[in-house]
Amino acid sequence: MLRPAYNFITRYKILHIIFWVWVTISFAHELQASRQGDFSINLELAILTQSFNIVSVYFTIYFLVPRYFNRQKYFQFIGLSLLNIFFISTILAFAENAFMIFFVNGKAPGFFYVRIISNSFDTVVKTIVFVAIFAVQNKIETDARNKKLEREQLEAELNFLKAQINPHFLFNSINNIYVLIEEDKKIASETLLRFSELLRYQLYECSVAKMPLQKETDFIKNFIQLEKLRLGNHISVTDNLEDVAGYFQIAPFILLPFVENAFKHVSQNETDANAINITSHMNGSNFRLEVTNTFEDHPGIIRPNGGIGLQNVKRRLDLLYPGKYRLDIKKENKIHSVNLSLNVT
Repeated sequence: MLRPAYNFITRYKILHIIFWVWVTISFAHELQASRQGDFSINLELAILTQSFNIVSVYFTIYFLVPRYFNRQKYFQFIGLSLLNIFFISTILAFAENAFMIFFVNGKAPGFFYVRIISNSFDTVVKTIVFVAIFAVQNKIETDARNKKLEREQLEAELNFLKAQINPHFLFNSINNIYVLIEEDKKIASETLLRFSELLRYQLYECSVAKMPLQKETDFIKNFIQLEKLRLGNHISVTDNLEDVAGYFQIAPFILLPFVENAFKHVSQNETDANAINITSHMNGSNFRLEVTNTFEDHPGIIRPNGGIGLQNVKRRLDLLYPGKYRLDIKKENKIHSVNLSLNVT
């Protein structure tokens, strides 16, 4: 309701019209108080005066601002604006003389140069006000547009994430399930169920902006179980993800990259004490996730982040949960740790 009204007002310049009508009537009353006479004559003179002001102001904000001010050519903008104001004010002084001669008392008023200065000052004030309002409005619209573009980009990245399936993860999971079918059909059946639930969530259930937090943690649990199956016994994986009340919600795949990153970069050296620890708990509306993993420390080698990348997750957190999260990432003594605290109200 409010947005269409705002669009209508801004599109048809309703506030501009109201402002200039108010300024014109106020100026006519000032003339009436100082000169007396017929109010209709004073109103016509006020309309004449404000018409020139309108030309000067809108020439500045719609021609000079885009071509000079927005391109940071400030000296050219100031110079041309002052020249425009002086030129319009001078023409206005001549127009006022002509008006007084032909429609009032047949003679031009005195103090011609004083009126040029007075008109210039009046136009400068109105121009500064409009340029300031225009700059603020332009900044708000630009920020809104940038935020919309960023949201669309993040949505595209999320859709890409849902559409893609890591081929190695897919191949290893299917291969491990195939092997289990021969060894233990019950475990194979349970694993296949987890695998199908993970794919269903990833491909079909994340079309909304927020998901129940419990579903997100269930997805991670399934992911962890399949990764345990892939890694075997040479890596110790401990997970303790608490159940969450159904009314808490979270943006999908906010948590997965931290877990995925731990499995991707854990040390593969079987002689190391390889370990991954994943825990989560709720304290009121504050959700906390802690992920630690060992990693191979090879100087000079930079490993890429897993999934959509930790930098992308930070961007999503900044956009979706401004001021509502704390993220600490540390890397020391061959231990990589992530501590995320997130208010999910």
